[in-house]
Amino acid sequence: MTALRIGIDGYNLGLSQGTGIKTYGINLIKLIGSAGFHPEILHEARLRGRTPALREVSLFDAYEGSGGVLDWCTRKPGLMARTALGSKSSRIQLTDAVHLDPSRSYWKLFSAIECAADVYRLAFRQFRYTNRAHRVNWEKPPDVWHTTTLVPIVVPGVPRITTVHDLIPIRLPWATLDEKQMFVRLLQESVRNSEYILTVSEHTRQDVLEFTDAKDDLVVNVHQSVPPPPSTLTEPELKRTLRTLGIHPGRYGLFVGAVEPKKNIGRLLSAFMRVPEPWKLVMVGPDGWQSARELELINGPLRHRVVRMGYVPRSELTALMQGARALFFPSLLEGFGLPPVEAMHFSCPALISNQGSLPEVCGEASLQCDPYDVGKLSASMHDLLENDALRTGLQQHMPEVLSRYAADVQSQAVSEIYRRVVR
Repeated sequence: MTALRIGIDGYNLGLSQGTGIKTYGINLIKLIGSAGFHPEILHEARLRGRTPALREVSLFDAYEGSGGVLDWCTRKPGLMARTALGSKSSRIQLTDAVHLDPSRSYWKLFSAIECAADVYRLAFRQFRYTNRAHRVNWEKPPDVWHTTTLVPIVVPGVPRITTVHDLIPIRLPWATLDEKQMFVRLLQESVRNSEYILTVSEHTRQDVLEFTDAKDDLVVNVHQSVPPPPSTLTEPELKRTLRTLGIHPGRYGLFVGAVEPKKNIGRLLSAFMRVPEPWKLVMVGPDGWQSARELELINGPLRHRVVRMGYVPRSELTALMQGARALFFPSLLEGFGLPPVEAMHFSCPALISNQGSLPEVCGEASLQCDPYDVGKLSASMHDLLENDALRTGLQQHMPEVLSRYAADVQSQAVSEIYRRVVR
């Protein structure tokens, strides 16, 4: 059987900074390649130039063109005629003309890149006003079209698979700025136009079944893969790296994620304020919606004990996980919850919420707590930082938990779905 060509949306892969969905996409294309398939991406660059080299230059000149997750246009479009006709893509293959930024090296994993100018903006505009998915006619259509989030795009004649990561805008409507009705419409469109819906946790799978009319056997939970880091730092290297960031190995707790209401930052900081010195808290991630209110305590009693970092490169993030005493992740709701599992690769135990998918995903390798109870959060933080027996007990469960998210496990499951839809 000829190796299948799998088209992947580039909606989040086109972002310069990481998101959980972007990480999912990068891992997915690696799995596709390792399984013997050919991954291809639909990118929204406007190609220019007559030679392959110049076209490649324009591809990366337009790299920042993609929007954010569910970044819908609110203005009535003036290009409705164009959206009604759909988009036609042009095919390009990478050469050595452009020296890629190392953080974007995963682009070399694609067998080919299909480019259609403004395709994601057009798709969301069309869907907003017509409730119809945008058609994209590939120059050479793939065998399977896999959207890694709720993107209203169909490729005529090609079976579609959609990954749904979470239903947080529905479950926690007060904690996100997503347009809730638009989110529901996009979810319904994905169910209507996809052969299968993949979820990254059983918790999200049950949410999809509850809020849509999807058939039970067509919603499949395939846990996200969490590969180990390519390398770890020696103790001297770790000390030097962390010293440049103003912290010391083993003397801090770590939070990773955007500062927004669903991440429960206000309660996390209130709880940490009760943890005695000299423990510090390192917070990695960008400011999100209502971040100022969530971070009020940092400007007061915690100003000398909290180290704020925005987005950091993957190399620095892994160093921070390797040197942390514990990870604090009491999120109110997650579709998967990547940071606690990533931290397990460094034997770094996590304090997690007992809500949503986190107990399912982390199992007995993490300490669970009611995310709304500041007193219990604080006591659990202190235990995780100070109690060696507790930490050792959690670490003993980590290999078993990590084995569930090995690349070959997801690769086998996803490969079976791809083969099923093209039979």
